[in-house]
Amino acid sequence: MFSGTGSLNVYGTYNNGIHTKSYVVIDKGVNLYVNTTINHGIKASDAVVINGGIINIESSGEGAKGINCEKDIVINGGRTNVICTGNGEWDTEDLDTKAATCIKCDSIMTIKGGEINVKATGSGGKGLKADWEAYISGGKLHILTTGGVYSSNGDTSSPKGIKIGTKNVHGLLNISGGNIMVRTEGQKGEGIESKGSLTISDGTVMVSAYDDAINSAGDMYLMGGTIVAVGRNNDGIDANGNMYIQDGNIVKLRSEERRVGKECRS
Repeated sequence: MFSGTGSLNVYGTYNNGIHTKSYVVIDKGVNLYVNTTINHGIKASDAVVINGGIINIESSGEGAKGINCEKDIVINGGRTNVICTGNGEWDTEDLDTKAATCIKCDSIMTIKGGEINVKATGSGGKGLKADWEAYISGGKLHILTTGGVYSSNGDTSSPKGIKIGTKNVHGLLNISGGNIMVRTEGQKGEGIESKGSLTISDGTVMVSAYDDAINSAGDMYLMGGTIVAVGRNNDGIDANGNMYIQDGNIVKLRSEERRVGKECRS
């Protein structure tokens, strides 16, 4: 646990900056700076919980994560700034591409408050990524990716602002509040993607993406809030399942044509 007042600077040149086989908890008053050139900035097995403080992380390793947890990540407050400049790499164990990601968990990500500013500049880079589910109910999120596609051994990894789910896991993304701004500048970069269902019921969501701005592999539910989606080379909003529009203010743009999705029911 990191608590109290004061500052801590951590430099990782051989492995992770901070690594625990249990929990990392960061409370109010903490001023933490982590710089890593090989692996992850902060790595935990059971959970990463950020209740407050100021956290600045710079990670430059290939496929490295700014914050990485094998289970859950919970952000309740504070200011978290993460910059990942590493490119993607080939995972020789999983035989898959692995992208550098600013904040990543293998299970569930929950964001209730605070300010989150993340930037990924490498090929295939991701802003936020959860393998199972993500719940965003508050806070201010600013997410930027500038890299293009990473390719290796016939497999590719495209840049994403927010990605929920994997090739084998149907993710679930639920946005019920907060102020979210996402921009992807690199080739084939998508703004927000869920490999399963996606629900927006409140908050402000503004996305400008090279490819699809907001995309779901399953059903999409737009139930409230304000949504601005610009797909500069593809769809503003794209549901590969059914799309249900119940309420909210929605502005969608696509460069070539204007459309919502394959099927729309309200």
